[in-house]
Order: sequence, then structure tokens, then C-alpha cells
Amino acid sequence: MARLRGRRLLTVAEFARETGVPAQTVRDWLRSGRLRGRDLNAGTGKRARWRVFASEADRYLRERGGR
Repeated sequence: MARLRGRRLLTVAEFARETGVPAQTVRDWLRSGRLRGRDLNAGTGKRARWRVFASEADRYLRERGGR
């Protein structure tokens, strides 16, 4: 698992597996700002490589009733 300045980061696939949300939906939420994360390729002109803060998975599961 990657870290960004001490924060745990999940891949899109890891977030999807932990929450049951389809990976494409996770990417859509990241692009729209619904989920907090980072595009590791931002500013490079390359395809996005998203990472989601692990705290977002915790928040999502809490809001969904502990699924």
C-alpha cells in the first residue's frame, strides 16, 4: 500500500474491493471530487493513476451503515 506524506493510499481496485463499489464508479467519484484522492500522474500528460485516501473507504463504509 502506498503512502503520501504519511497517509495510507489505496488503489482504485483496493477501494472497490473493500467497499463493493465498481472500479469505474470509484474513478468517476475521484474525478468529480466526491472521493478524496490523488492522481499520481497529474501534470504529466499521462493517463490518470488514481489513489484514494484510506480514510475515504472508512468514511464511505460508515455512511453506508458499516457494509
